[in-house]
Amino acid sequence: MRSRAHPLSDARPAGGVTSGPVWLSQDGRETELGHGEFAIRDSGRPYSLAFGTTFSQTLSRFPCTLLSQRFGSFDHFTAIKVPGDDG
Repeated sequence: MRSRAHPLSDARPAGGVTSGPVWLSQDGRETELGHGEFAIRDSGRPYSLAFGTTFSQTLSRFPCTLLSQRFGSFDHFTAIKVPGDDG
């Protein structure tokens, strides 16, 4: 009997902030995210999130294998703010 892995079993989240501040810390980096900004985190390793009193986000998940094929080890990209004001 074979079982298939869930298609997102190796996925890593990237959270886009829609309101309120979010603070993310991972791999010795810390960043504050505001409206329209996002960052990748590796949910398979330790990280820290803190939220303002009013907060909402849109969460997307990206397959780790595809990210690694495209960018190599993506632990160099965790907790780095991607601004939302450049289009």
